[in-house]
Amino acid sequence: MYKAGIVSYYGLSVINNFAEYVSINKYMKKAMQKTLFEPQDTLEIRCSEFNSYEKDKIWWKEENIDQPTPRFKNN
Repeated sequence: MYKAGIVSYYGLSVINNFAEYVSINKYMKKAMQKTLFEPQDTLEIRCSEFNSYEKDKIWWKEENIDQPTPRFKNN
């Protein structure tokens, strides 16, 4: 698409990441700040230093409000 001159967006899901319990992860916070408040013609997207898995998802329940999403080193 880039070579064809088509503008595209590849990036984070803002609502999904704001919705995490405890705090938004640092990688997404930095990506949001750069995308929304530091406009550039192109933005290099680097791999995150960590990852999490669907099986470790923290469900929206009152008893989970203080439970952070598990993070694992991204090798």
